[in-house]
Amino acid sequence: MTPRQGELLDWLRAWFARTDVSPSYAEIQAGLGLRSRSAVNRLVTGLKLEGRIVSRPATARSIRLAVVPDAVYQAAERLLDSVTDEDLELGLASVRIEALGDLDLALAEAHEQAGRAR
Repeated sequence: MTPRQGELLDWLRAWFARTDVSPSYAEIQAGLGLRSRSAVNRLVTGLKLEGRIVSRPATARSIRLAVVPDAVYQAAERLLDSVTDEDLELGLASVRIEALGDLDLALAEAHEQAGRAR
C-alpha cells in the first residue's frame, strides 16, 4: 500500500466512524485535497486491488471497508514468516505448503461468511 492509499484508508475509517453513508468521489477529493477525481479513482482502485475496500461497479456511494477476519491476517502472517532469510538472499519465494493451506482455508471461510451476511 502506498502512503497516499494509507491516507485514503485512514480518511475512510474516520468517515465511516461518523456516518454509514459512503463518500462520493468529490467528497474524497476534497477531504484529501486532491486535484482531480481521476486521482481519487486511482487510489480507490489500488485499495480495491489490495482487498482493503469493496464497492459495487457503476454504483455511486458504494465504497465500504473490507471486513477481513483475524484468521486471514494470522494465516497471512504465518505464510510470510515461512520465508527464510536464505530465501530472501537467494531471491527465492519459497513458502511452506501448510501455511498456504491455512491461508486458503481462512479465505474460504471469509468468503462463506461474507456470502451469509448479504
